[in-house]
Amino acid sequence: MHKYWGKKPSNDLRELIEEYSMEGDTVLDPFSGYGVFCCEAYLLKRNVISNDLNPIANYLNQQVFEINVNLELLKRQWDIIKAQFLPFINNWYSYQIKSENIILTSILRDHNDIPLRGKFKCTKSNKNQEVQINKDEAQQFVQLENEYVI
Repeated sequence: MHKYWGKKPSNDLRELIEEYSMEGDTVLDPFSGYGVFCCEAYLLKRNVISNDLNPIANYLNQQVFEINVNLELLKRQWDIIKAQFLPFINNWYSYQIKSENIILTSILRDHNDIPLRGKFKCTKSNKNQEVQINKDEAQQFVQLENEYVI
């Protein structure tokens, strides 16, 4: 839903929760952000109090802890969004390697926001692989970004 920039790795937070609290304890996160700390505490059977000054963060927390989720409806809605978005993805992240068309899953950029390398899943092994993006390809990619109308 939203990339919350202060998000911490959950495994580090899990260790803190396990070390400084016990099952049934109540933990407070007054700067909860995305809610990773509280999610980990909840999974470790702690009672949680989550709050943030940012109303968007509080909204995200409420959504993460929502228990009345209709999974069938969610799946149907996701399928609709995915179908509408797939042509954009296939156009935007399409990349040619040795006459094979692949879809990049992530792009590493330099400090000037110029694409340097891309990652993709290999169809044969389903493992991530990396490809260098040359200057001409990077220029084309940036031009496509700059000219794209949303």
